[in-house]
Amino acid sequence: QGKPELTVPEEAVIRAGVTGGQVDQRLHDIRAAASGLTESVPSDGSFLVQTDYQKEILTSVFQTSLLANRCRRIQISGNSNSIKINGVDETSRVSGSRHGGIVGYWVGEADEITKSKPKFRQIDMLLRKLAALVWLTDELIEDASALDGFLRAAVPSELGFMLDDGIIRGIGAGEGMLGILNSGSLVTVAAEAGQHVSIVAENVVSMYSRLLPGSERTACWLINKNVLSSLYLMSLSVGTGGAPIFQPSGGLSASPYNQLLGLPVIAI
Repeated sequence: QGKPELTVPEEAVIRAGVTGGQVDQRLHDIRAAASGLTESVPSDGSFLVQTDYQKEILTSVFQTSLLANRCRRIQISGNSNSIKINGVDETSRVSGSRHGGIVGYWVGEADEITKSKPKFRQIDMLLRKLAALVWLTDELIEDASALDGFLRAAVPSELGFMLDDGIIRGIGAGEGMLGILNSGSLVTVAAEAGQHVSIVAENVVSMYSRLLPGSERTACWLINKNVLSSLYLMSLSVGTGGAPIFQPSGGLSASPYNQLLGLPVIAI
């Protein structure tokens, strides 16, 4: 006949791991029964196995983020900590820079042209961890069921906010993500003459005209929530009257279109 299975509360395992903490006698009994580390014994490491919980938190981070799902995500192997991406070294659209240096010519019969070749570059991306650490006392651990719902909502929300903030304002250079506002592809459109805080239709048209051709199907407007008041009142002058630019569907009592010049508007 086998011996009855020994079980120990998780709180006893945690207290035993604290310097000067009391060690439950059942932990000594389990240590005597087991000859090595096993997943069936909490004190031997089974409480460290939390794969399902980790996946749920990661999924929640992308659910709370407003921008992550609009970014291109590239899968890498589990043993890698970086990825190299081959790209074309194109810095502008002037002749001699397009496609990394390929130059086209209009030629007549027997005309000679200068040879050209493309130039490539490698983009090296290093992985950085995004993490949050929450310390709990022994007393709070005993009441962990009350904290479970809060932590499962608060931690993903904080990491999702940092992910969005990194996409917009990240400084890169080993500090995390390189955001839009600090990247080399940033295009800044000057304000209209006499424009102060509010957004005017002419400014919106000027920004739209700088959009990279062909990117209309994936582009969107990212706005501060305070800009909504300007959008609802924005109009385009037509003679002595005007035409509304951003109007709620069916009047102010209905939901807005949330589109501006055909592109979705996202308040972040």
